[in-house]
Amino acid sequence: MKRRSWLGLTLLLTGSFLLSCLCGRYPLTAGDLWEIVSGQAAGTMKETIFWNIRMARTCVTGLCGAALSLLLARAIGGNRYFNLIISGIILGALANAAIMALKYMADPTHQLAVIDYWLMGSFHLASWDQLRAIAPLFLAAGTVLVLLRYRLKVLTLGDEDAASLGVRVVPVRLACVASATVLVAASVSVSGIVSWVGLIVPHLVRSVLGDRFEANFFQSAVCGAALLLAADTLARSLLPSEIPISILTSLIGTVFLALFLFLRRERRGERLC
Repeated sequence: MKRRSWLGLTLLLTGSFLLSCLCGRYPLTAGDLWEIVSGQAAGTMKETIFWNIRMARTCVTGLCGAALSLLLARAIGGNRYFNLIISGIILGALANAAIMALKYMADPTHQLAVIDYWLMGSFHLASWDQLRAIAPLFLAAGTVLVLLRYRLKVLTLGDEDAASLGVRVVPVRLACVASATVLVAASVSVSGIVSWVGLIVPHLVRSVLGDRFEANFFQSAVCGAALLLAADTLARSLLPSEIPISILTSLIGTVFLALFLFLRRERRGERLC
């Protein structure tokens, strides 16, 4: 089962990656891709589009999707669901206050529209320069989380049990939260606000592939990358003008949450009112 789940995730990520590279306002075919990779299309428009636009955007989107899907809610201590909700309310209020202040001071003719579009999320400005800027942050923060993944697993038992097993609870938690913050900040700096990915992906992975923390840690990253690549491909392919990506991720997230709550209540034998 474990091998099949990893095979399925690999195929999902590969398919999303290829679709992201091929689809868009200037569509490419599998034959075009082969010509580009083999060097037969050197100097053509399709080679320029693939290497300078599509590949850079696909890499940035995939990294951001992986970074936004972290399984830290299970290791923050106490009642993790209550803590997650309260933390989200507090941070959301602070962020909204800062955004409103920026919008108040912005030039309504030019800057205000840019801020509003950024709040809806988009990868239309993704480039190799952005990838080079955020890659070291992704590498450093991701390495910290990977190295601490076993301690994170122990933290899910509770602070007292984790401490009795030799885990330094406070430093480990601070390092993980700081690393997750770096990953999210780096993602937001290039894409704007991308909603729901960090909420729906871990739950989807646990529901479909089972609740195994170490496996879920990497599976969530792969699934998050595939989901965001698919959403970005749809965002620039469905209409002549590009759709902000948070519109699609929010739609996917609300549908998933509704189905998740419905199925959960059905399993408990409850009737929906």
